[in-house]
Amino acid sequence: MDLLARKSVDKITVKDVIEEADINRNTFYYYYENIPSLMDAVFEQEIRKFTESTEKSDSFAQEYLRAVALIRNNRRAISHVYQSEDRKAISRYLETAAELFVERFVRKAAEPYDLGEDGIYYVTHFYSYAVVGLTMHFIREDLPTMDENLPERIESTFHATVDQIIQDYIRFPENRPPEKK
Repeated sequence: MDLLARKSVDKITVKDVIEEADINRNTFYYYYENIPSLMDAVFEQEIRKFTESTEKSDSFAQEYLRAVALIRNNRRAISHVYQSEDRKAISRYLETAAELFVERFVRKAAEPYDLGEDGIYYVTHFYSYAVVGLTMHFIREDLPTMDENLPERIESTFHATVDQIIQDYIRFPENRPPEKK
């Protein structure tokens, strides 16, 4: 991330990486095929850290902040990744992180209802895509700071609408997406 903060992705070379990490070229190629494979590994490592973290909160807003900490703490590096062909790595990271934390809140909200796994999947992805879309917009617009009220607004919107989304899913079976195979 330090190297990405200083240089755009297309300007980073294997030589830059091995000098920054103080390793030799063979070590780099033992683990990574190229710079994009290193980028994928970095984001996969961040997902593992997010998944394995024991800092989970009962607050949707705090979980959102935990999911986007990588982005908030590395604005310039993330901007460089977003402007490159590797921008999908950011999207994959956000989608995975959002699905992980949103599903916990959806399952809790669904406890009073007879909502099956397909319903959990649908509602989780409905909110996850909203979270990812808002965050990607923040990155794309290269906003210098995140709206400090955004996490609370997202949380408020979730709590204000989740019961209705679940009830509509149960009430209108003809509007449900096809069963996952």
